Amino acid sequence: MHFRNVFVMGAPYCGSTLLGRLLDNHSRIACAGELGLLGQAIATRRPCSCGKLIPDCKFWRPVLALLPGRTHRDYRPADYEHLRIALDADVFVDLSKSLCWRMVRWPWSRWWDSPTGFLYLVRDSRAVVASDLRRHQPLAATLAKHFKWEQRFERLAMSHPERTLVVHYEKLCAQPGPELRRICGWIGVHYEPGMLELDQGEHHFAHSSRSQYAGSLAEIRLDQRWRYELAPAVRAEVERRMQHLALS
Repeated sequence: MHFRNVFVMGAPYCGSTLLGRLLDNHSRIACAGELGLLGQAIATRRPCSCGKLIPDCKFWRPVLALLPGRTHRDYRPADYEHLRIALDADVFVDLSKSLCWRMVRWPWSRWWDSPTGFLYLVRDSRAVVASDLRRHQPLAATLAKHFKWEQRFERLAMSHPERTLVVHYEKLCAQPGPELRRICGWIGVHYEPGMLELDQGEHHFAHSSRSQYAGSLAEIRLDQRWRYELAPAVRAEVERRMQHLALS
């Protein structure tokens, strides 16, 4: 099966910005970040990943004219087809994660009849929780939200294995070449070695990660700050909950 739309699903801080940059390096793949949060980014004046405000960005000006609205509820498969044509790409990648899940969760969603694949990016829950706590989020709310969404993504992945690919962030960092080959084969495009070059060119992502770690990333390396950031009791609780996940 060849996919023309790829929805990346996963928790916040799961590594989607890194994956998006790698995929966007492909000559026939276009990634625009979290398209579902485009309206929010414009309203809050959150800049494109190139540094310019989205309405002022040369990449986004023609793209905005093709979209009927700036919320995930407005997007249709035809909109993504128009974007692929305008960007001269065979595949369009949306990093909107939970918003993508909301777009496809119902059996009557028009996305089920389109060439759309779901790439579930899984990251060690200890790392995801540590990222939330680093931003001063309450522990109880962080745990509840994270594991609720991981279960939702797992149900989707296991219910539709023919159009879902599970990728682990840790393996992507450890073996980027083989993992990108596997992803390209699943999408239906040829692998290009240049995908591995993080400094290959400028990207134009909506609602891109503002993490200094991600922003300064010049090489693919595994972020394991959670190992010294998580308190022992917190780590034990996360590990206990992880035992109930099938794909971690």
